Amino acid sequence: MRFHELPSEPLVMKACAFTYVAFGVMFGAPLLLGLAVSVKHPSSLGPVGLLLSVLALSWVWIACFKLVVSNKFISYRTLFTGTRSFALSEIESCDVAIGDKTYSDRFKPPIRLVIRPRQATGKRPISVNLKVFSKSDVIWITKVLCRPNQ
Repeated sequence: MRFHELPSEPLVMKACAFTYVAFGVMFGAPLLLGLAVSVKHPSSLGPVGLLLSVLALSWVWIACFKLVVSNKFISYRTLFTGTRSFALSEIESCDVAIGDKTYSDRFKPPIRLVIRPRQATGKRPISVNLKVFSKSDVIWITKVLCRPNQ
């Protein structure tokens, strides 16, 4: 691991703008269509409200992604799993995993950075969802934490 490349101040990574745009288009296009239909048929406002709620919830979910890297610890926060942290000295290995090899991988992000702590710590690995972060952040974090041969 290349911990000498870590910043002196904690580096905070959040979801990139493209993630918000992608979800905005995915749910915003049907929302606009529903609004256009509801002008002629006001009784169809129920689905419009549902789409608006789904759009808002998706943006809240995206806003909760946060990865903090300092020269002493790494911390990852999501909406549904909360915040999990490791001291850098507790990290045994780190690699990028794509897809699902086991049944339990189906419930993990499709492209993820798996940070495994030493077994003596008794902590579970952290699976960081790489899809929401910018390409430059993903390249930097994998360069610093992952071994070059992996």
